[in-house]
Amino acid sequence: VLQIYKFSELLSYQRKNKFLLQKVCKSELEHHNSEIREIIWFKNNHSIVALCGMSKSIHIWCLNSKRLVDKISTASHGLCLVLCGKKNLIVGNKEGSIEIYDILSKKLLWSQYNAHEGPIWSLDIAKNQLLIATAGGDGILKLWEFETKEITLLKILNLKEQILCVKLIPNENIVILCTLSSTISVFFLNNLQFSFNLQGHKLPVICLAIKDDYNVIASGSADTTVRIWDLKNKTQKKLILTYQSAVTAIEFQAHTGNLFTASRCGSISFWRDMDYNIIYRMEKCHLGSIWTLKSSINGKFVASGSRDKSVKIWKIMTNFNKNNRFVVKCKEKTTDKYFGVKHSRIVYDFKKTFFLSEVYNFLNLNLTNSNTKQKNKILDWNFFFINFLQLTKKRNN
Repeated sequence: VLQIYKFSELLSYQRKNKFLLQKVCKSELEHHNSEIREIIWFKNNHSIVALCGMSKSIHIWCLNSKRLVDKISTASHGLCLVLCGKKNLIVGNKEGSIEIYDILSKKLLWSQYNAHEGPIWSLDIAKNQLLIATAGGDGILKLWEFETKEITLLKILNLKEQILCVKLIPNENIVILCTLSSTISVFFLNNLQFSFNLQGHKLPVICLAIKDDYNVIASGSADTTVRIWDLKNKTQKKLILTYQSAVTAIEFQAHTGNLFTASRCGSISFWRDMDYNIIYRMEKCHLGSIWTLKSSINGKFVASGSRDKSVKIWKIMTNFNKNNRFVVKCKEKTTDKYFGVKHSRIVYDFKKTFFLSEVYNFLNLNLTNSNTKQKNKILDWNFFFINFLQLTKKRNN
């Protein structure tokens, strides 16, 4: 809640005190109450769904109006989230339960308590919206079949250690698991038989991303490296040294194959598809660890959710705007064959378009209980603080 007060000086014969503090307006801020664990693009890139696990809530933001549309209260602390169809949200929580919520009615449709004995760290759904995979701290992979308003258990795979990430590729009949042993294990989806391992990371793999063609995957680890893997040849294509903190989120840009990575220090890096060389790195995008990155369906936007309770939407631009201070450019040097002259051309630049957090809503308040003159006077912060300093000087003298 934001409250704005007005300072005014009283005449000496009116009251003993020289100053009067009068409340002008009161407004409630739209914001996230806890860190962002997961975000999802919704309604053809017009909305963003953000999971705030510790505050037991799901926020739905409209990007056109830049306002909070809906807020769904969850029964427990959510850790992972997937969108099933256009109406349902499936949440895996800290207590090991699975919950299904209806977006329109904001009600709990179905829940499976103690689906896992530990927290559910990862949750994935197939593109046909019929198969769901859950994995967590108990080292068990469970495959579920989604029906109208509930899910039924199909298969179980027991492992010896915690599963941090799970990805389904039904087209290739495989499921990919990342465990604490820093290995990436691939199993057949139909019978859950072991297929092969991908080894190379020295510390646990935290995040995993799959390219559009389902032949290439990217893994980010706590050892600050990103590795590109070829699933067909079962080999490593590229080793990327980020020289930063642990890689906490990773995402392929849709339709291009370019790669986004985010780290625990709050920075986002952009890598080229052809050779996976760095295009640009943005430092201090967030004030805390970035837990999730999601590319839009058209590939023109990328959303990031962080521990600092904020969601930021970034747009990839091809034109450089000098008047916009949020635009940064990245240049690629090319060599002319005939004259040997080096040219520079702009490849990509980033533009910060929306900032859905406390700061953003603070700049877009709907003030109540005050007339137009008082609004203009109070919102002119320079005038407000100058008058306040003048009054304090008079009082000290």
